[in-house]
Amino acid sequence: MAKKRLRSDFSPSYVYCNLLAEFFADYRSSPPGEKGEKGEPGDPGERGEAACGLRESFTMPAVGTPWFLIVERASPIPASSLITVGNLGVLECTRIAGAGTQFLVFNSGFAGTAEPGPVAPIGSLVLLAGARGPQGEQGIQGERGEAGPPAEPGP
Repeated sequence: MAKKRLRSDFSPSYVYCNLLAEFFADYRSSPPGEKGEKGEPGDPGERGEAACGLRESFTMPAVGTPWFLIVERASPIPASSLITVGNLGVLECTRIAGAGTQFLVFNSGFAGTAEPGPVAPIGSLVLLAGARGPQGEQGIQGERGEAGPPAEPGP
């Protein structure tokens, strides 16, 4: 029968395993370090494919009136979708022409949409949108405050 060879306490694998065990034991039991300083803000990201800007200014049409708006590049926004134009609000995109750069839009008078007349300037974002949801319920009424001082007598 062959004799079992005893492993030396100084074998490279034994030392390596012990070093790893010690490192991870310290790592798990050490408290977290202090929070670092806030880094510099990153560069602005690029516009996504579904976002595009106005190539010409756009005046909000009257409710029920179709109107063309022209964007700077072709967009994957599909016809029969809702879009938002700048800060004017939600419009219906009923047709797309001009190689995807001209949208026939319709002001359906969605809640929160601007009245006819305001202008979205060149470069304003045109994005896919959803209709605004219904108004939520009123929250719990707060406690009544203290009464103010009495008024001074009049002349």
